[in-house]
Amino acid sequence: MLTMKQFGDAGEHYVLALLAFNGMPVAKMPDGWPVYDCIAQPAGTPQRITVKTTSLDAAKQSFFVDKSDGWDWLAVVGVKAGDRARVWLIPRETVEREASICQSARSPSGKGIVIAHYLLREGWAVFENNWTLDPLGDPSLAPTVVPLLTPGRKAGLTKRANGTASASACQAHATRRLRLAA
Repeated sequence: MLTMKQFGDAGEHYVLALLAFNGMPVAKMPDGWPVYDCIAQPAGTPQRITVKTTSLDAAKQSFFVDKSDGWDWLAVVGVKAGDRARVWLIPRETVEREASICQSARSPSGKGIVIAHYLLREGWAVFENNWTLDPLGDPSLAPTVVPLLTPGRKAGLTKRANGTASASACQAHATRRLRLAA
């Protein structure tokens, strides 16, 4: 059984290897580096990537990302028992536009992003295996079903005056959406 650290490290190394095998210059940051885990250099400016490794098994329905400035791309490594790992490379603008922003004591910025797994399957399918870091992803991978969220709508939560929702509200909303999607 892997520890959480080993699970996360395996995800980082998986993303690094696949980016490199697909021709992208990439380097891992030292353990404990703040905000992002690796840096890639497509044509132009270096891109900072934060990597989150999550179980796609039914019990886990969402995961948390720090909203701190300093990362350009979110790499999600989804692992399901008995299946191969899947990777989504999603631009920060898309993550902030379509996921739920929540207050969080866990985050240095005081805000975090709760990402429901259905976004990976539906709304963000175009970003699976996005090894070129194309901000539009691959349109041929677009889902044939209509995503539960529309662009620009942050999960339909009631927002506080500062534009955020509570973490419990985000989690409850993600759970409700998953039940509707099933």
